[in-house]
Amino acid sequence: MHADHTTIELGAETDGDLMRRLHGAVAAHGGTIDLASHDVGGTEEYICYEIVLPDGALQAIAETALGLRLSGPEVLVVRLAAAIRAA
Repeated sequence: MHADHTTIELGAETDGDLMRRLHGAVAAHGGTIDLASHDVGGTEEYICYEIVLPDGALQAIAETALGLRLSGPEVLVVRLAAAIRAA
């Protein structure tokens, strides 16, 4: 893991409004968001989205009981998380 790599928790993985704001913030920053993987084990679900912005890539991870998290280069994670919270 690189020193500038960070993870920020955004909120509940079941929050539909939070997911809408995530998609809106990615689009507003000129990026794309695509499903990278979706795994289910018993009552646990893990969904990983690959986010590509003009200046780099990061991941959004929705995991049962752990919530929705952004993970990647710190500058991108902090900027996108701020945009999501402001929306």
